Amino acid sequence: MRYLFTLLTVLLSLSICSQEQRKLALVIGNANYNDPSAILLNPINDSRLMSETFEELEFDSVIVANDLTFNAMREVFKNYRISLNRFDVGFIYYSGHGMQDAYNETYLIPIDFPENSTIDDVTDYGYSIQDVLKSLNRYGDKLNVFVLDACRDNPYERGWKGRSLKGGGLSEPQVPPTGSLVAYSTSPGDVASDGDIGSVNSLYTKALAEVMKEPNLKIEEVFKKVRNVVYSGSNQNQNPQWWGQLEGDLYLLLKKDYSKIEVRDLQKEAESEKDKGNIQNALDKYTILEIYLKSEMNNIDKKKLRRVYFDMGHIYYDMHKIEPEAFYEANKESWTEANYKEYIRISNKYLSRASSSFLNAKLLYENDSVMTYNDQEMYSEAFYKYLRCQSYLDYESGKIDDDEYSLHINKLNKFNKNKFGDLDYRTGCSLYLKALFEKDIDPLLSYTTFLQSTDVFSVNQSINLEKLNKYALTFNHVFPYKWSIISFNDIMHTAFNEDNHVSEEKAQEVIKFLGENINSSIDSIYTKNLNIINEGISISKSNNNSDLEGLYLTATDFFHTFPIVMDVSNQVYRECSYSTIKYRNLALTQNTYATYRDSISTLNTNAITYSNLQLIIDTADIDSIRTIEKIIYNLHKDAFTLGVKNNDGVYTLWTCNNFLSNYYLDHTMSSLYLRKDIEAMLNQLHVLYASIIKVYGCEEEATLLSEYFEILDMLYENNLLINNEVISNYKQQKDIYLMLFTAK
Repeated sequence: MRYLFTLLTVLLSLSICSQEQRKLALVIGNANYNDPSAILLNPINDSRLMSETFEELEFDSVIVANDLTFNAMREVFKNYRISLNRFDVGFIYYSGHGMQDAYNETYLIPIDFPENSTIDDVTDYGYSIQDVLKSLNRYGDKLNVFVLDACRDNPYERGWKGRSLKGGGLSEPQVPPTGSLVAYSTSPGDVASDGDIGSVNSLYTKALAEVMKEPNLKIEEVFKKVRNVVYSGSNQNQNPQWWGQLEGDLYLLLKKDYSKIEVRDLQKEAESEKDKGNIQNALDKYTILEIYLKSEMNNIDKKKLRRVYFDMGHIYYDMHKIEPEAFYEANKESWTEANYKEYIRISNKYLSRASSSFLNAKLLYENDSVMTYNDQEMYSEAFYKYLRCQSYLDYESGKIDDDEYSLHINKLNKFNKNKFGDLDYRTGCSLYLKALFEKDIDPLLSYTTFLQSTDVFSVNQSINLEKLNKYALTFNHVFPYKWSIISFNDIMHTAFNEDNHVSEEKAQEVIKFLGENINSSIDSIYTKNLNIINEGISISKSNNNSDLEGLYLTATDFFHTFPIVMDVSNQVYRECSYSTIKYRNLALTQNTYATYRDSISTLNTNAITYSNLQLIIDTADIDSIRTIEKIIYNLHKDAFTLGVKNNDGVYTLWTCNNFLSNYYLDHTMSSLYLRKDIEAMLNQLHVLYASIIKVYGCEEEATLLSEYFEILDMLYENNLLINNEVISNYKQQKDIYLMLFTAK
């Protein structure tokens, strides 16, 4: 597992960039163009103002390069990219001419741009900003900002006969790479002022330099405020724009003098915004609080900072569900594999931030030599939430370290037992988390650990879900009951071969393994799991049927598998068979998304369970055998009727095969399966045959069709099909089948 335990003095930054990150600035001012008509008054002044601003903002390095030729510009950007490797944040500012070519791509114009140029020369002698953005895309872990005060009127356009851009300005940039922002001093296609007569700087650069020095503004807020200043100052003629999105928050200035910040009021405001659902506003305030509380590490207010990390963790955890769903709703009409990957990326981004927040809170508690009881409660909660979030991320990425995770989950379990007791709900939650982790590694250990967790919640059945979820994010005390049975089912499933049939040899190994490790008889194991299922269902029903469908499905699997694998008495076999059918039917009623196909599947699989039950009935007990035969017949008949009603050829074929097979096995005068009924079914199926072929025609094999013709061949050869129409349909169907599938 990727553990992030560090010294307290290097608490995780949660993707917040401020004075703590190394920042690089490149400032370019192109004013003295070779073409006299292209000379600009203010770019050199703008360059000086911006370099001074970056120095005041304590950027670690500021590169100033003015009046660049094409070759000089290329060399400057090359050196900037090399230097960027040593920094976390890159900021490029350009003042000078910029223009778009005939294909709407934007270029920076060097001072040696040809005087008598054509629009085609833009591509050859201009410097593409898209090339710059593509090169920055290779630095995926950097935050990049690219500001262009380059939308002046285009003096070169006068010679572009027949292909004028009509008004100059820049084209809208292509979508910037993730982690980058691109800002223009005005809207695409519009022209920005180089400055009023007598002014030293352009309107945009002057506003940008002033706003950048305002404390505690994210970069997006800086650009928003600059736009308002420029739009108003230009009589609504100049409207700056920006594009892109940073991974995290970039603050250019976070004041070192925090004495004026009323921390208590700010924390109340943050909590209020969170309660109102104003997530982003709350995060902004919590971010300022975090920076303030960490600003003097020797005098850090650990108590307040712990609370901030807890609240930020909860917000990020909520966002890891809310933001991906919002993305899905916006794109569901044209959903693609790329959309799905983006959905997962968004979810994991916020879950990672939640994990980091809870880890920071945990680290702060661990740094205390003495913890109050309340501190112990909060430490346990932070520890659990961190493990819950981080283990999910690491498991999904395949980077989970089994030994490391076991070490830390055992540490949490030991802490909970020592501080709160073996039967405390927090111990139950941490045992559950431990058992989940062990499930794929050691199903038996997972099973016994889940049982310990169920013991805890047997005592704490009355605990409300709100209290549980406050500790464990999303938890239900039904979960340990369901998952303990799932783990036991996993053990039994090892007795199956790849063809999904039980191996007698493997079944005996399972029985021996359980006997040696659980030290209980088969009947005792059965009773224990039966009690777990019943108790879990009882708890679920007392909590608004929480996860009841999951419990029913798990119980179905248990009761179906147990008598097949284990050496049980006829009485237990019978109980398990009826319980399998019972819980399979109940699961269907709880499935709010169930379709007619789910109903057909339930009817057909119930028929199989009854067929297996027949095997243990004494052959002399004719009445019981006939009763079950009638039940099986009615189940198949109901399934067939549902398939026909919904014009579903494949599911109708599935059920028809069951009828045909039973008819072949028992076509006596006393049989429930009458020839006239079979022939009527075959005529109904013939109507749906085209839809069956449509489904199976593109597949390598069609198992149901193969079974269908195998049975029909036997019926035909044994003169069990005599209706001419049915025989004609059968032959026609088979010809089509052979034509499509013989070669395959």
